[in-house]
Amino acid sequence: LTPYWKTSSDAKDTFKNLRAKVLKFLKGAKENSDEAILAAALLKRLADVLFTVRGDAKRASDLLAAAQKKAPEAGLGAALARLLGQQYRWK
Repeated sequence: LTPYWKTSSDAKDTFKNLRAKVLKFLKGAKENSDEAILAAALLKRLADVLFTVRGDAKRASDLLAAAQKKAPEAGLGAALARLLGQQYRWK
């Protein structure tokens, strides 16, 4: 999605559509379930794209926080901590 974003005029809309679908999937998943872990992995990829292309640590960390809350065993805590640290939001 990162190379696509850089070359396509509709990449932002595609990203928003994918983000909405994955967040809906995460919301419908039971905590600590395989579905929650899958959604967390997808959100990690979307957060990577968002941070790489836009440098938006705030929105990327928001995606990771939602995933971490629902599926902590997905292992996104370190990535979330790095992003929060860059924003001086780590507690």
